Amino acid sequence: MLSKKGALWFYLFFVMFILFYFLACGKVVPKSINWAANFDEASKIAKSQNKNMIVDFYTDWCKWCKRMADSTFTDTSVIRFSMDYVFFKANAEKDTALAERYKVNGYPTVILANSSGEEIDRVVGYATSGEFIKYIKGYLKGEGTLADYESKVKQNPNDVELWFKLGEKYQERRLFDQAVTCFNKVVALDPTDKTEKA
Repeated sequence: MLSKKGALWFYLFFVMFILFYFLACGKVVPKSINWAANFDEASKIAKSQNKNMIVDFYTDWCKWCKRMADSTFTDTSVIRFSMDYVFFKANAEKDTALAERYKVNGYPTVILANSSGEEIDRVVGYATSGEFIKYIKGYLKGEGTLADYESKVKQNPNDVELWFKLGEKYQERRLFDQAVTCFNKVVALDPTDKTEKA
């Protein structure tokens, strides 16, 4: 049993520990992602706080959208990660103008946009929490983006894998003419399909 003096020291230590924890962390992690109510609200918050936006395009019938909502977006690492961004969910069948603006081609599609709403890049299809965070962090460094692949193809014009990835990036944005050009280049560079990309 602790003496009164020992209990007082224990209590002070406990209070100091809690204070240190909150000061060191700086932010209290919420229990879930704070989704903006609509795109206009998300845009206003992003501009006022100079934060990038993450827009999750989904449909009610998409099983991978539901899985991403139930696993990726409920994972504590993604919830913690979400504190530095403005998140918004858009039902692509109801918010058709927004889906058209970003040329969404499949579901789920998650758009990473700057505070002005300009697309940086996108995650198409289901992604685990680790993959999702990795993609977003990479895109913010300029890695794996459309612009990155366009640059790499110029530097390595005979790289089949780069042409294929660039074609996929164009296809995801409904830029089908550019995608066809890339895929034709893949076939021309690998006519016997050794890379299994042709």
